[in-house]
Amino acid sequence: NAAQQGNVLAQLDLAVMYRAGEGVPHDAENAFYWFSKAAEQGNALGQFNVALMLSVGEGTPLDYVKSAQWMRKAALQGVILAQGQLGYDLFTGRGVGRDEAQSLYWLRRAASQGEVTSLANLGELYEKGKGVPRDLVIAFTYYCAAAAGGNEPAIKARVRLARELNPAQLSEADLLLLVWTSGMLPPERSVTWY
Repeated sequence: NAAQQGNVLAQLDLAVMYRAGEGVPHDAENAFYWFSKAAEQGNALGQFNVALMLSVGEGTPLDYVKSAQWMRKAALQGVILAQGQLGYDLFTGRGVGRDEAQSLYWLRRAASQGEVTSLANLGELYEKGKGVPRDLVIAFTYYCAAAAGGNEPAIKARVRLARELNPAQLSEADLLLLVWTSGMLPPERSVTWY
């Protein structure tokens, strides 16, 4: 068939079918096999799915190091979810050396494209002052953006922080969010965005 002959789209289709059990029995090992075939040919979605499956041991043994390697390849090809996950992995040191500067680069890159988990993660980093100066206004702004995308932890954090901020801080956060969503500036003070 086309997948066996190296057709990347056929490989991805087959992998998705095995993973979901659509038209074939659910088979995580076969799903991983076909995602791997696509990934090895440089397909970004194949790379991302291989990374995900490795990160949870689905259809393959758990391997954070290999997961991070595939996640980086997908991130470099523009897969937004991979960019956010790579940022998280770099911050926690999961499968890769801990690197706060690179972590922030990837989290901001994903967040600037609206990836809600990265927005929430950045909110948490600013709230706790981890890797960045503690800034509750910026944290609140990120939480608001993530909450607008339906991120449950961000919704709760936004409510919690709204009680801690004074009216001037809330107004500043509203203005930062308005400016950011207008596409003018990111919700940070003097930060270089990529």
